[in-house]
Amino acid sequence: MTPERVYALLVEANPVPDPDEFLEQATAGRAPLQLVVPGRTDMKTEEDIRQLTPEATPRRPWIAAAAAAIALVLAIGIVAWLAGGGNEAEVVDEPPPTTAAAETDAAAEAMETVSAFFGALANGDIDAVESITIPGGELSVADRHMWEFQAALYAAGYGAEIGTCTAAVLPGGSEVAVECPSTETYPPFVALGISDLVWPFSYLPTSGTLVWKPLEGAEFTPANQATTGYLRIFDPAGYDTACDPSKYDFGDVNFDGGLALTAECAAVIIPALDDIGRWIEAGQPDPESEALAATAAFLESIAAGDIAAVEQAIVPNGELVPSERRMWEFNIVLAEAGYFGEIGECTTAFDTAGNRVAVRCDVTVRDPVFLAVGVTDLVMPFDYFPDDSRLTWRPLEGGDFSQGNRAAADYLRTFHGADYDAVCDPAAYGFTGVVFDQGLALTAECAELYTPLIDDIAAWIEAGRPTG
Repeated sequence: MTPERVYALLVEANPVPDPDEFLEQATAGRAPLQLVVPGRTDMKTEEDIRQLTPEATPRRPWIAAAAAAIALVLAIGIVAWLAGGGNEAEVVDEPPPTTAAAETDAAAEAMETVSAFFGALANGDIDAVESITIPGGELSVADRHMWEFQAALYAAGYGAEIGTCTAAVLPGGSEVAVECPSTETYPPFVALGISDLVWPFSYLPTSGTLVWKPLEGAEFTPANQATTGYLRIFDPAGYDTACDPSKYDFGDVNFDGGLALTAECAAVIIPALDDIGRWIEAGQPDPESEALAATAAFLESIAAGDIAAVEQAIVPNGELVPSERRMWEFNIVLAEAGYFGEIGECTTAFDTAGNRVAVRCDVTVRDPVFLAVGVTDLVMPFDYFPDDSRLTWRPLEGGDFSQGNRAAADYLRTFHGADYDAVCDPAAYGFTGVVFDQGLALTAECAELYTPLIDDIAAWIEAGRPTG
C-alpha cells in the first residue's frame, strides 16, 4: 500500500475539525490555564492551579481531533520511514525466500551449463570453456593449458565417460551444487584401478558461472607419477621438452606428479598411453635397473660355477648351444682359479627404439697372460632385452687380448703338444662345436690344462717367447 493511500484513509476516518468551532469550544466559559505567573522574570510553576476533575471537566471534542491529527502525523512518518528503507544501520540484507519453481529453474540451468561445459571440452572449444567458467573474463595461462590438455585427451578418445549428473540447490538459491559421476578410460587411471570418479561443480545462477572443483573419488596422483616415470625412462627427450614442469614459467602451468598439464605434454603421452597402462600393470619395471640386476646375477653365477644359472640368464627357459656352454665353462674354471677379472662399474644406456638396454662393465684384468701382453683393462658388454629378460654377452672390448690367447696356444703347442692336441686344439672338437680364438679352444678341459701353467706362460711371454 502506498503512503498516499494510507494518508487518504486516515483523513477519511479522522477529519480535521473546523478551526472556528475548535476555538469556540476551547474558550467557552473559562480562561486559558496559565502555567507561569505574569510579571516575573523567573519561571515558576503556579501552585494554585485549579485541579480539574473528570466530573468538573466535560469531554472536549478538540482533544479527539488533536489525537487524530497526532495519529495522522505518526502514521505518515511511519509510512515514510518504511518507504525510505528505515534506519539503514538496522536493515538486514536477507535473500528472498525461493520458491520450488525457482529452485527447479536454477537446477535446470545448472544441468544445461554443465552439459555445455562437457560439450565444449569434447569439441576442444576452450573459448567456450572460458565463457562458461569465467563469464566476461579470461582463463589464467595455467588453467587454459590444463583445459587444452583435457581437450586433447578427449580428442584422442581418452576422455571420461560422464554419467547422469545430479543438482542440488543450496539454501537461499544463490548456488547449485552439481556432481557428475564418470567412468575413466585414461589407461594410467585404469591400470591403477581408478575406474570411477566424480566431477563436482558449483553453479551460480545470478552470474551464470560454473565453478569447477578438483576431481573426487580416488587418489589419482600416483597415475601421473607413473606416467612421469615412464616418460623419463622411455622418452626422456619428450619429457624434458614438453612434460617437465620446470620448462615452463612459474605459475604458467598446472602440474601433478611431475607431469605438466599442457597440450604439448598431451601430444607426447597420448601415443604412449596404452604402453604406459601395460607398463603400470606390469609393476612399472625400470629396464635399466633390471639390466643391471640381470648382469650382476650373471656374473655371480660365473663366480659360483653355476652353469645352469648362466644358461637361464642368457637363454631364459631354454638351453645354451654346446659351443657357448663350453665357453662359459672355460670362464668358470678361470674364475675358480682367480683369473676371471675384477668387475668394476657397470653403466647402462636404454635404446627405446629397439627396447634394448646396453650394459658395459669395466673389468680389471687378473689373467697373467693378458697382463703380459699389455692388456690391463677391458670392457665386458652385454645387451639386455626387457621383453623376455634376456641377457646377451658380446665380445670383450678395450685391448688386443687375442695376443694373449695366441701366445698361450703357442706355449702349449711347444711345451705340451699332446695335451694341446687333445683338449685345446679346436680341431679336436670339429671346429663347429667350440668357440675358439687364435688357436685356443675355449672349453673347461682346455682351461684345466691352461690355468696351472698360466704363470709360466706369462713369464715365457715376458722373456720374449724363447723356443729352447
